[in-house]
Amino acid sequence: MNNNDVLTNRLMYICVVVSAGILTYHDAVNAGLFSLDDREILLNIQSTERSLKSLFFSGGGMYFRPLIALSYKLDLSLFGKAPVAIHLVNILIHLVNGLLVYYLTLELMRDSGRKDKYAFIASLLFVLHPLNSEAVVWIAARTDLLCCLFFLLTVILLVKKENDPDLFALAGMFLMFLFSLFAKEASIGLLAIAPIYFWLRKDAVPLKNAVLINSSLFLAGAVYMVLRSGRIGVVDRGTARVLSFIEPSTSTIGDFISAYGFYLGKLFYPFPLNFAIVDINKALSIAVLALVLPLCAVLFYRNERLRLPLLILLTGIVPPIMALLGKLAWTPYAERYLYLPMVGFSISAAIVLLTYGRKIPYIVIVAAVMLLAIPTISRVVLWTDPVALWRDAAEKSPQFHRAHVGLAVALIEEQEYEEAKEHLDTAAAMGFKRDYLWQNYAAMYYAKKEYEKYEKFMLKAAAVSKKSTKFYLGIIGSLEHIYPGKGERYTRYRRAIRYYLMAYEKDPAYIQGLYNAGKLYWIMGDEKNARLYLNKFVQQERDNMYKPFAVKILKKLDKESLVKQ
Repeated sequence: MNNNDVLTNRLMYICVVVSAGILTYHDAVNAGLFSLDDREILLNIQSTERSLKSLFFSGGGMYFRPLIALSYKLDLSLFGKAPVAIHLVNILIHLVNGLLVYYLTLELMRDSGRKDKYAFIASLLFVLHPLNSEAVVWIAARTDLLCCLFFLLTVILLVKKENDPDLFALAGMFLMFLFSLFAKEASIGLLAIAPIYFWLRKDAVPLKNAVLINSSLFLAGAVYMVLRSGRIGVVDRGTARVLSFIEPSTSTIGDFISAYGFYLGKLFYPFPLNFAIVDINKALSIAVLALVLPLCAVLFYRNERLRLPLLILLTGIVPPIMALLGKLAWTPYAERYLYLPMVGFSISAAIVLLTYGRKIPYIVIVAAVMLLAIPTISRVVLWTDPVALWRDAAEKSPQFHRAHVGLAVALIEEQEYEEAKEHLDTAAAMGFKRDYLWQNYAAMYYAKKEYEKYEKFMLKAAAVSKKSTKFYLGIIGSLEHIYPGKGERYTRYRRAIRYYLMAYEKDPAYIQGLYNAGKLYWIMGDEKNARLYLNKFVQQERDNMYKPFAVKILKKLDKESLVKQ
């Protein structure tokens, strides 16, 4: 086959992969903004001024993912809050990742005359596999997409340049791996994958090359950890929490083994698909591990081409399990966590099918992979209907309170208040008493114009929240609806003063509450209280843009007092 024929075949394969991906995910543009995380993330990005310095050099707290923040800022600057365009970006990244899987497989199978067929199956499997649907359709899961994108670029450079690691290639690997970590820490496993890979290839790759490549990766990892900590030697809160929660014990080891088996089993058989997986069959998961791990070991030993993809698969499962053991995620087991391990699974599956299944007609393998589009399309369509999605999650995980709250939120938006209340009550009965629950009770009663109950639940939310000020300000912003008309103006003022002072009492950093209370007292003609709170405000050490205005009001009060005398 000449070069033109090879190029034609590759273009055909690429067109099929891209077309299949577009047809499978085209409905995702109708998914809107998911009530969980999507809206809050975009609102937070839009309402705060973030500099590059604050993103990269101030430490990341629980999650240090500056690349994601930059990605969302770019979305908002180009498209505003248009969810269609933001979903299109997610789909585009997923398709690019599929094509990078194609290219990586070509590199791994470079000595095979059937390398394009291997690459096509691997790429198609990655793009269409239903487990990837959550990462693609949920805007907030872009972190997994971008992490995988730069991880793939790093690995491609590693494989392509293993015998010629020039300065440009080493710099590229350093940057790509750093960007992957900036998107999500899940790719940290590459620091284990690369040394093992080069040790296995010590006869084919000079030691000097292996040292140079590993050094660039470890340097990127070191830079990442320093930036993530905010200060050299300080462990970020996310890592610290994992370390504090994980205690070596028989129970912890059992949880690790069962979770590992569960994730392995999900890759081979992803059904039932569920957004909120909180419990697993541990005995079955351990049995799956006992069956699959020896099989992987045999394949790893017998087929050199399978070693890197199997390393990616088996190592990529570890970070989500650490998050599970550290109790970081609100869903202990999530399908989106398998997006990066899916790279290794897709390539491994393609190699196994075409190497050991030679008696199976190629067209049958292609058709079987194409059939995966059916459950994926079904899942995508489900995501476009929040009520149906949350109802599905609540039915599959009835013991999970957050699924009931999510369904209630979707039902409130559809004005199905009675059913929404039933699910909120169910979550409360399960012991879920966080601000998110009370906030949605409040939203329901506000929509029903039952304002007394609205205030009651907003205050309950503020009482348990670490960010209580937003709830007090929410009530204040609603006072015009609760007490309409000019005749109730002073009632609004008095209640607003009460909530401003409650906000300040709960959070002393919110000194603007003192200013707002003092200003309203001034408007109401209560000179004594106006002076009291404006003076308290001015005397605060914290800077605030309203201090000059407070000083002006106090001077006016002084002049008025002199005139009266």
